Amino acid sequence: MGCKDYRKKLYLGDQDKDLLAHLENCPGCRKESKSIEVLDGFLKGSFSTIEPSKDFERVFWRKILERQKEPWFVRVLKDLESFVPFPTPAQAAAFVLTAFLIGGTGGVVSAMGAGQETGNPSVSGRSLSGFGEFKGMPATSVAAAYLKVLEEGQTA
Repeated sequence: MGCKDYRKKLYLGDQDKDLLAHLENCPGCRKESKSIEVLDGFLKGSFSTIEPSKDFERVFWRKILERQKEPWFVRVLKDLESFVPFPTPAQAAAFVLTAFLIGGTGGVVSAMGAGQETGNPSVSGRSLSGFGEFKGMPATSVAAAYLKVLEEGQTA
């Protein structure tokens, strides 16, 4: 028998005279045997029995009764909460930033495209600034800032 066969016996838990004799003479198999013993001890020792608290049943049934007293739509909403993802602050910030950039650049791109069609760059400013929501709008977006620059350039 070779080391491969003896190692199979180690993993199967077969402890016979031949294996014990081989372990005395083979440092590699002896090291493997020690590793298996350590792993076995770790696995057996890591599991602990979880005991519920003394008043677990009383608290459990009290909460069930409280839940039954709630209106049906509140229970449905609470059940649906598990299906609604709540973004982390970083995810929410990334979404808002992306929406801001896409929305802002979309206005600029559409304004630039409108001016290129006619060959007159001031047409794009007039076409967009004709909408009531752009009149007097503070420059809080890229598109609004672009319109403001266009309007200042037309009056100068």
